[in-house]
Amino acid sequence: EKMPGSSSHQLKDDMKKRPRNNPALFSFDLEGTGKDTDSSKIIQIYIKAPNDKEYDTLVNPGIEISEEIKKLTGITNKKLRDNHTFAQIAPLVKDFIQKNRGDSTEVILVGYNARSYDIPLLANELLRITHLNDEDEGLSISSFADKVMDVYLLIKDQEVWDNSGKEMPTTKTLNSVYCTLYDNDAKNLHSAKGDVIAMNKIMEKLDSDYSTALERYTYPISYEGINLDTLPKEERKLAEAARFREQCFAQRNPIYKDVNKCKEIINGYQSRLKPKESLEDNARYWGCHEVIDTNQTGYNTTTRKGVVFYLHIAACTAHNGVVITDGTDFKEMRTASHICQNAKCINPEHLHWETMSYNISRKFCYGYAKCGNDVGPNVSCKHNPRCMTTMSVEQWL
Repeated sequence: EKMPGSSSHQLKDDMKKRPRNNPALFSFDLEGTGKDTDSSKIIQIYIKAPNDKEYDTLVNPGIEISEEIKKLTGITNKKLRDNHTFAQIAPLVKDFIQKNRGDSTEVILVGYNARSYDIPLLANELLRITHLNDEDEGLSISSFADKVMDVYLLIKDQEVWDNSGKEMPTTKTLNSVYCTLYDNDAKNLHSAKGDVIAMNKIMEKLDSDYSTALERYTYPISYEGINLDTLPKEERKLAEAARFREQCFAQRNPIYKDVNKCKEIINGYQSRLKPKESLEDNARYWGCHEVIDTNQTGYNTTTRKGVVFYLHIAACTAHNGVVITDGTDFKEMRTASHICQNAKCINPEHLHWETMSYNISRKFCYGYAKCGNDVGPNVSCKHNPRCMTTMSVEQWL
């Protein structure tokens, strides 16, 4: 059993053909206490660097794992109790990546179903320990890597299988794909290292130079500055959760804990707001406040001492006070929600603290959509406060 930060020179042949310098591809896998990435804890981490060094460790989750997880992974509670917590390990993981990225300008984490499981699990753990410790600057997911490559999505690409000369398997589990390509079972699956070995062997057969995966199945870690409405539906849901985490992380900035300072900042932008006649119809209709000197497609941000600062969070603090949230449960974390559905707006009266699920549910009231059992352009909104997009001007005023 290896302690955090240990490395070896095993498995040198399984990734010889992968790009090494630009970008730096780190194959990785996480094992967790369950399937729900919002509440699960990490119990095992394995990372293989471009230079073949390895990071392999168990993680003490601080809770007992179920019999199902014990049977699946072979990991026991006793083994976990003897290891470090994720809060202790996280800085070492970051250091390992930085020390082994070489001269690459970009770091990509490569995983199997990573966008849906490993990355949200890692990001939520980082957010959780960051909220529990206000003494340091914290670690965000974007400080670990720039992008994520999901091999699971490559496996679903028919063209890749056509080029391989093999028939795509009906099920897309690691073992079923591995069996299709190698005519035998993969070893040590459901251990983080075993899963990475199997994944890398699959890539040797299907995309040995990683060119297809880099072109089609590589995604940003951070969605800051990206207009989520332009994304495909299946990506948008993950992107919304990622952006919500980014905002929760940003809310640790001490400025957001000072209501008077936030009021001062927002008041300072009053002379820099766009004229009403220059706003789009909905924004003009509801009296949104947009900053004149910005071309950002998403939230209005500025940088203070190297830290991204969200103006709409400051506006929400100015209007509603400092956010109070439980930092141990991602589902209960709150961030600033626009009842006007205009991400650029910094009108304090249009902003309220809400959980991600409640925030996202407002999208069903936007313009045409569904709220409760009603459907139509002017639906009966069940949200509190009500969505501005489903009210008449008279109702709002």
